[in-house]
Amino acid sequence: LQFQNDGTFSGQWDKITGGFGKGNDTTYTIAGERNATFAEAGKFTAHLRTGEVRGYLLATVKKNGATTLLGALPDGTKLSAKTNVSVSSGLPVAFGLYKAKAGYLFGPAAISGATTERVLAGDLRWTKPSTTGAPVGITDAGTELAGHVWTPPAKGVRVVPDFDAAGGNANVSLTLGDLAAPIAKAVNLTTKNIFTLAPKTAEKLTLKVSPTNGFFSGTFIHSDGKKRTFKGAFVQGHDGPSVVEGFFPGVTVPGLVTLSPEL
Repeated sequence: LQFQNDGTFSGQWDKITGGFGKGNDTTYTIAGERNATFAEAGKFTAHLRTGEVRGYLLATVKKNGATTLLGALPDGTKLSAKTNVSVSSGLPVAFGLYKAKAGYLFGPAAISGATTERVLAGDLRWTKPSTTGAPVGITDAGTELAGHVWTPPAKGVRVVPDFDAAGGNANVSLTLGDLAAPIAKAVNLTTKNIFTLAPKTAEKLTLKVSPTNGFFSGTFIHSDGKKRTFKGAFVQGHDGPSVVEGFFPGVTVPGLVTLSPEL
């Protein structure tokens, strides 16, 4: 092994390189860099975009780069893992999923930008094995990770400024998910970040958001007569509108839920 220093040695090495063999002409390379304080720590909300459906993810990054990932895929599978941000701001994502870890969501991601303009982006792959309930399965599907640093709102301020221009008036849309017809409902987001809906309709829609991390959830009556829960995330934007997307379980395929301010 070889240890390298950047020229300002203070008792710590900056890089390690080397290799080893197994005695059968197979060799392996070792390469690494000393971890450093990650100045741009914080929480990042993100969407997992696979085709027309959406999952969501929350990445909580500590100052030492240690990162916790929590969220859910569009099929409702919960995500929970730990990883680390590299000295070059890379963020490897890897989840072993489903029974016997026969599926996965993995791929490279990275954090870029500074302060309130930090972006989390990645190119992931999702595989879900076929089962009795889902005979088709999903094979190595491209899944875009699209996120942004989450800045909790001050007291008396809406979670994202996009909703201020319309006085908090917004539209909820539910599509796909084996619905007989798309559902569109008008709601209002107050400055206390509480959703109000009027008038009540047959779908009995409910909706709430957590200003702490940008997650939202709610319920509605599906066209099959059964109550469904939907979940998703607000992803703030510094150079464009915020994006609010999520999913709900359908009969055979997931549904898409979106929330946008009234124009």
